[in-house]
Amino acid sequence: TQITTHAGGTIDADVSGQTLYIDPNANDLVNQGIMQASGGGILRLQGATYTNTGGTIQALDGSSVQLEAARIVGGTVSTDGSGVMETVSWGALQDLAITSTVRVNNGDDLYLEGTINNAGTIAVNATSASTDLRIEGEVTLTGGGEIVLNSGAARLFDENDPMEGRLINEGNTLGGNGQLGAGRLIEVVSN
Repeated sequence: TQITTHAGGTIDADVSGQTLYIDPNANDLVNQGIMQASGGGILRLQGATYTNTGGTIQALDGSSVQLEAARIVGGTVSTDGSGVMETVSWGALQDLAITSTVRVNNGDDLYLEGTINNAGTIAVNATSASTDLRIEGEVTLTGGGEIVLNSGAARLFDENDPMEGRLINEGNTLGGNGQLGAGRLIEVVSN
């Protein structure tokens, strides 16, 4: 059975310090409404594709949305105040809008696919282990946001064949301290 949240519907992890796990297993989830963490709660998206076209996934002040082997396709991901959208192992973002900060935690991976309208920040926060932002095929970054690599172990590179990865950067800033390519050639086109 597939889980679907229709327009006007809300899934809310709203208990402070507690986690609401969403695990559709082999079935994917469709969100056309709002999925959020609020009031200090944690919303953990696990092991599935979350089709978010027309929907919003958000972490409100003091709360966290965590991606654990989860792929979000379409719609908007956002945070408010001290809310955080972050990886727990790996996550993937495809053809969506980012209006806040997405954090790739130490030792984790975040995959980008399709067109990412990044009006926020993708922060690759390596401290002691390789922490990767991986490009799947051709990825277009729009929106005027930034990608920040924060240490020598923070890497941005092609996931597959070293000659297939292409990042088309239309107005984002790529910076910080880390590795572009990481020994795996990636073509970066800035417009």
